[in-house]
Amino acid sequence: MMNAKTTPISISEPAPAPHPFWSGAFRPMFLFAGLIAVVAVVWWVAGMAHGVPTPSLGTPSLWHGHEMIFGFGGAAIGGFLLTAIANWTGRPGVAGGLLMVLAACWLIARLAVGFGEALPPALTIIGGLGYFIALIVIAGRELVLGRNYRNLKILGILGPITAFDGMFIASALGLIALDAMVIYQSAILLIVLLIALIGGRIIPAFTRNWLQRERPDATMPVMFTRFDGVCLAALAITIVIGMVDTDGVIFGAALLITATLHGLRMVRWRG
Repeated sequence: MMNAKTTPISISEPAPAPHPFWSGAFRPMFLFAGLIAVVAVVWWVAGMAHGVPTPSLGTPSLWHGHEMIFGFGGAAIGGFLLTAIANWTGRPGVAGGLLMVLAACWLIARLAVGFGEALPPALTIIGGLGYFIALIVIAGRELVLGRNYRNLKILGILGPITAFDGMFIASALGLIALDAMVIYQSAILLIVLLIALIGGRIIPAFTRNWLQRERPDATMPVMFTRFDGVCLAALAITIVIGMVDTDGVIFGAALLITATLHGLRMVRWRG
């Protein structure tokens, strides 16, 4: 009687799927963005109008300004960027435990800044910057593993935003002799630069996809060219001018020129 050879059967449990809320960065981060937008506005207005105790970073207005740019803006950037990177690289999106760590860093930053005047300055700055540092590390990791090196330039904008966050906190606490509002203004324009860079790639691409399907005979949007690079360079130069031009006349002229260039850029997208 012959012994039949049997092949061992391997049974492995499938990897547990994360809870739907933690399955994509846009879910928790967009929710956080919406919540801080409501909280930071209503709480600040209640403090100004009715004397309700309000968190203060030097002044309640500076706390409010910081949270709208680096709290609200930071959450929106993180949610969108990590979702977009998954599409760019074809890798699974950041989810589960790693996403929880990022969300925890954002919450810790809100607490560190909210209690900034009661904490040691170094702890306030470190806690406040933890979210952006974690975002840069996670985004960089995903881009490198996905071999999507051309989009690493986005980290070159996130880096200065992180630096401005630290300088804003230090200035508001009186640790450095810089005008917090100038830093705030520059951070806004850096976020606009990030939007202009990413939007300049996805908006004409989405428009082209729709036109090719619905109106194939229409003039197609112009994709990213050297002119787009000139527009982005003009915005970057304008940011630098705004940091050194205290009177604002040259800065205002630079803003008008940059706005005109970006207006022409948008016309080329066939909106």
